[in-house]
Amino acid sequence: MSVYWGFRERLFDIFRRWYDNKGIKILDPTVEITPDALLHFYVGDGSAGNYSISFATNNFKKSEVELLSKKFFDTIGIETHVYPSPDKRYPNKEYFILCITKLENIQRLFRFMKRAKRESVKRAMVFKHKFTTEHGYFGL
Repeated sequence: MSVYWGFRERLFDIFRRWYDNKGIKILDPTVEITPDALLHFYVGDGSAGNYSISFATNNFKKSEVELLSKKFFDTIGIETHVYPSPDKRYPNKEYFILCITKLENIQRLFRFMKRAKRESVKRAMVFKHKFTTEHGYFGL
C-alpha cells in the first residue's frame, strides 16, 4: 500500500465519521471535547462577540447541538445555550448555534483551549482576531 493510499483511506474514515451518506455534516456522538479539538472547532466555526462566543453548527440537528452543549458542560463545566439561527437562503430549514454568554464561562473556555498542544496553539494564532473581545485579549 502506498503512502498516498493510506492517507486517502484515513481521510475517507474522517469524512465518514463527520458526514452522512448524503454528504450532510453530522455530529459523531462519540466525539470528545479536548483542548485541541475545541481549539480547532473554535478557529473554524467560532466567533467572539462583545458579550458572547458562538459556534456555527450548521446542518447539525437540534439534538446534536444539545448533545454538544451537554459535552461542553460535562467536560469543562461551561454553560451554553442553543439558539435557532435562521438562514434566509433556506427559510424552511432549521439551523442552530451554540452560544456561551457569561464572562466566567468565556474565560473558562479560553483557559481550556490554552491546554492544547503547542503546535495547535501556534497555528491558531494566525487567527489572532478570534481571541479578542470587548473584555480583552483571551490569548493562548
